[in-house]
Order: sequence, then C-alpha cells, then structure tokens
Amino acid sequence: MFDRLNFWLKFLWICLCKPFALVKHINGRNVSILVDALRSESPRVILGNLKDLLQIGPKSIETNSIDLFCDVITSTSKRIEIVGWAFSPNEIDKIRVFGDDVLLGKARYGLSRPDVFAEASDRVVSESVGFDFVTKEKGYKTIRLEAIDKSGKKVSIYRRSIEFSIEDQYQLIRGKGKKQSNKKYISIPSKPSIAVCLYVQPEDDTLLIKDIRKSLQSITSSFHPNCPILLLSTLERHQDSFEQRIHEGVSLQLCRYDNFKKTVNNTGCDYVLFLEVGDELTEDAYYRFQHTIESKKPAFVYYDEELLLADQKLPFPLFKPSFDIDLLTSYNYIGSSALVSVKKGNTINWFDENIGEKINVYQFFLKLVSCTEDIHNISQVLLKRHRNNEKLTNKEALDFYVGQNNTNATVVEGKVPNTLRLKRRLENPLKKVTIVIPFKDNISILKQCIDSVLDKTEYENYNLFLVSNDSIEDETYQYLNSIKDKRIQWRQYNMPFNFSEINNWAVGQIESDYVLFMNNDIVIKEQGWLTAMVEHIQREEIGAVGAKLLYPDNSIQHAGVIVGIYGVAAHGHKYFDTDESGYMNRINVIQRFSSCTAACLLVKRKLFLGVGGFEESLKVNFNDVDLCLKFKEKGYEIIYTPYAEAYHYESKTRVTDSPYLESEVAFIKNRWKTFLEKGDPHYNPNLTLVKRDFSLKV
Repeated sequence: MFDRLNFWLKFLWICLCKPFALVKHINGRNVSILVDALRSESPRVILGNLKDLLQIGPKSIETNSIDLFCDVITSTSKRIEIVGWAFSPNEIDKIRVFGDDVLLGKARYGLSRPDVFAEASDRVVSESVGFDFVTKEKGYKTIRLEAIDKSGKKVSIYRRSIEFSIEDQYQLIRGKGKKQSNKKYISIPSKPSIAVCLYVQPEDDTLLIKDIRKSLQSITSSFHPNCPILLLSTLERHQDSFEQRIHEGVSLQLCRYDNFKKTVNNTGCDYVLFLEVGDELTEDAYYRFQHTIESKKPAFVYYDEELLLADQKLPFPLFKPSFDIDLLTSYNYIGSSALVSVKKGNTINWFDENIGEKINVYQFFLKLVSCTEDIHNISQVLLKRHRNNEKLTNKEALDFYVGQNNTNATVVEGKVPNTLRLKRRLENPLKKVTIVIPFKDNISILKQCIDSVLDKTEYENYNLFLVSNDSIEDETYQYLNSIKDKRIQWRQYNMPFNFSEINNWAVGQIESDYVLFMNNDIVIKEQGWLTAMVEHIQREEIGAVGAKLLYPDNSIQHAGVIVGIYGVAAHGHKYFDTDESGYMNRINVIQRFSSCTAACLLVKRKLFLGVGGFEESLKVNFNDVDLCLKFKEKGYEIIYTPYAEAYHYESKTRVTDSPYLESEVAFIKNRWKTFLEKGDPHYNPNLTLVKRDFSLKV
C-alpha cells in the first residue's frame, strides 16, 4: 500500500515539475492504463517508463540500454496484431507479449526496418530491429511488451488494445489531405479537354434529383467551367427527368449509344470521363486528370476511390494496384468510373452492339484494355462512390470478353461473392511437371507430403524428384529404398544447407517442361491444385505461379508476396483466416504479384535456367523474391492462384521467429534498389510497409 501511495505522490510531483509535458496527458484513458500497469509491475518500473506508457515525448525510451517501441496494436474480431521495434547494444534476445497478465507468446524479431534506421541511426546500428506478433486471442484491456537482451536486462511498455479499422485510418489520411492545396500545380486551359459522360442504369426507374444534383455539383466544383456534360441513357423517362429538373447553370446534352461517337466528337474534347449518376468527384479531380493527360497522354486512366454505403458511418478507401488484367478478369476492381481517350474510343467504336439498354462498364473496360497497353493508375482518391460492387462485375461481360478475344477458357463463379474465375483449358498433350522436394530426415513429414500429392493430384503428367540433404537416419533410407512408385525418384545432395544451391542442382538433373518447387512440409488440400497452376504457367507471358498456403488452423501463410514491406518483402494478408476476402478481395482471386513463395512455386524450366536459377548467395531467405524479380525483369509475370490450395506446416521445419541474415537483406536491397525505390506495382503506395494486412500508411 505504501509503495502504491509513494508512486502516486511521485507521479503528481512529476506533473508539477513538467506540467506542459505531462498534465495535458492526464485523462481517463491514461489513468486506466496506469492502474492496469500497477497490477503487474512495480511502481519503480512504471515511473521509469512513464513517458512511453502515456505516449509522451519521443517514440523510443532508454531503460537499461534497451529501446522498445510499439508502432501500433490493431485489434479486430479475428486477431490482434502488434508491430514495433527494439534495440539493445547487447542484442535483443526475445520480446514477450502479455495480454493483461497472461503470456501470449514471443514476437518475431529481426525484421528489416529502414525507416527506424534512418531516424535513429545514432542509436540503432542495424535495420533488423523490427518485430511483429499476431494472436487470435482477443478481449484483453492492456497489452504489455517486454524486451529482454542477451545480458538479461529487460524493459516493459504498455499499450491499450483498441480496434483501429481501415476506415479510422482513412480519416487521418483525409485530414492530412485537406491541409494541402492541389489546385495550383497546373493551369486551367482555355478550352476544356475532358467531357463528362454521366450514365444511368435502366434499373434506376426513379432518378433521385438529389443524386443528380450531387454528381453535377461535384463536376461544376472540380472541372473546367465550360466542360461538356453528356447524359448517356436509352430510356425516355430519364430524358424527361433531366429536362424537367436540371441543375441550375449546367448545360446537359442527352445522347444514346447509337450516336455516342458523333456526340463526343462534336464536343472537341480529347478525353471522356465516365461517371455513374450519384457518384461524386473530389475537388482536385480535374487537376489530377489534366496533369496525367499532359504528362502521360494515356489511353485509359483509373484511380483510387472511397466507397460510402447507406449503412456505413465512414467511407472505405479502395486503393488499387497498377493495371492487372488477371485481377480485372476476376472482378471489376477498376470500379464504375474511368477516363478514356476519345481517339482510343473511336478506334474500338465505343460500345458493343449487343449492349442493350444499359451501359455495362465492366464489358466496356474489358474491351478497352484488351486493345491497349497505355493504361495509367492515379494512386489518389478522386471519386466518392455511393453504390456497392454488386453491379460492377458480371459473368455475361466476361463471357463476351472471352469470346471476342478467342480465349480458350470458361467463366465460372469465384470463391467469394461478386468475383469470377477465368478457368483456362489445358494444352493437349499435357506437359510434364517435375515436383522437386528437398528434405533432411523427418520422414513422417516427408511421407505426409508425398502421400498428399499422390492422393490429391488430378493432373496426370507429373513426377516427384526427392533430394536428400545430409540425411543421417536409418529410417530415412529404409523409406526411400522401399518406394516402388515409378513416379518417384530420389537423389542425395550432401552439402551444407543452401536452399538455392540444392534446388539449382536438382533442376540440372531433370528435363521436364515445368518444375514445381515444394517444401517437404506441404500437404495438398484439394484435387485440382496442380491443374490450377498449370493453366497459368502454360501462358506465354507467365514466368511463375504461386499457390495459396494455409497454416493448420486455416489461417493464411501465403497469398502473394509484397516487395518492400519491412524494407525487403513479406507475405501479404498473413494470419488472416482463409474464409476472409482480405483487402479488395485479394486473398481469394487470381491476380499478379511481384513475387510468390518458393514453398510451392511452379516455373518454366528453360526460363529458370535462362535467368541463372536461384541466387546461391541467398541460402535461406529471399531467393524466391530474387528469382521472381528476375523473371519480371525479363518481361514475365508472376501469378497467384487461390485455386491451388495446400497446408504449409512451416513451424515444424523452421524457426519462424529467427532474424533474417543481414547479408541476405543487403543483397536484395542492393540488387533491386531501383525496384524498391519505385515501389511494388501490385501494391498501392497509400498502403503501409510496416504491416502485412493491407492497412493504410498513416
């Protein structure tokens, strides 16, 4: 009791000595945190960490020569994720995480954090000071982090576990944006170069005048004062509505599909902006469009947007990747609005004759992108959309695209609502796939992997090539010598472990068209996995295909790799549940990434040899990232397909919280410096680089 009283007296004394630094932080939240902390730590320790506990002053604290900082704790209905960094001259031994008084586990330490190194280079001598921790346990009021260095010294900090959604994060970004003026970086031309085409869906039987005025108001606030505004509709009742109740001072011209080309050409504009009635443009939209036109002269432009539905309190931001035809044929991620070159529109004769009495923007966008590579994405929110995605993706439009482009595929419903799968037919005859599986003993794990492949692979033309790396157990060789299946062969490669070296050697021993690299702790989940991968690797432009990998608890281990996270690369959406859609549906749709994990990766053998295979100086980490980036450098794309699904028992064969080797991090940063500086094209620059959950950069 005396100890607690002494604490509060010292606390009040600190507040009186430094009123401006501390008193302003006295509130119900911080007092509650102090009370929680007093339950598990001595007042002396808490006073030593008071500034960090109340989030006052600099980001890091120095206690017993240990710096420990928590960037953010994100608590959702599915998980708690913690991200931060720590440093000690005596090296960090471990970081433990407590929920209230319960030990939740150890954080994964040793992640690259170049942002910390840049700001704290006087204290931090390495970039590998980051940590993260994810748990599915929830309901804790206070999170305590404890860092212990190799000398035995330790320090603790406390944080309130709060839910911080993407919508909340977006409000911070919007607030920052309001402080900046975007209208002064380009002059307004005397003649408008962009016409706006408002389009109306026929199912909108009764147009709400407030929605009409909302769209028109945003156009007149943002665009050139003489901007032509067209109404594209086939229905007479829409014409009557607009003619009877028109927004004051706006000249609106009604046009139909059969005379659209003539109407647009008569405006004299070079571009047309398609906008659905009810949606709004941001105030700086015209200036962003004009800047892009003058600097890029693209044929097709799309942009980020915010979606605010009637049942939502806050808008949800849609930050889109660079153009990806595989993602677009999975669902209409571009949205309802885009800027189109009049020249390109005239070339393709605008709309298809079978479009009927409604504008199918998905069909229109697919037609445009199949005729041009001059596509540009503006990574800024320029549109406020008030309708859901349900109307934006439809099977009929993708069926029409498949027919028009003679694509040898069928269209089926996707894994999640409002998504599709373009299921490509396999070449005949089927090309040979060799599955390379390196291993060292652990025969029970290897046997589980092999049995799952043999039992659950409908693709017929494949074989397995097992590579023993320094196996020493009698049981291992008894099993290998007992194998009778002609589809399986094994060899020995008895050298010190080097993942790249082992697999390079293995590829040199085989002659198949395709090679699939597989870890020995993979267990196949469904029959069609290899078929789903081959349907993409057979495409001329594809260099590698990655699978969807799950932990045994059905959380995501791999659903594509984002290059640049933690300064190098990391798996996106890691630890999400497999039934979650992820950010913009990206867990469960076919799409392009800059890299996929080599734990289950299918490649063209000749292309693999042509780029020199895996980089052998990368013995453990990032060899797959380097390989995929070499493929991309040669003009090939990397595909991720969720239709190839398997379990990855990573924890059985790897220490997941061990730090990356500094030499491997340095190698990637040096070889791919330009790529890292430009940013991953399949990851929007508004998204964070210190987490893997596609949350926002705040």
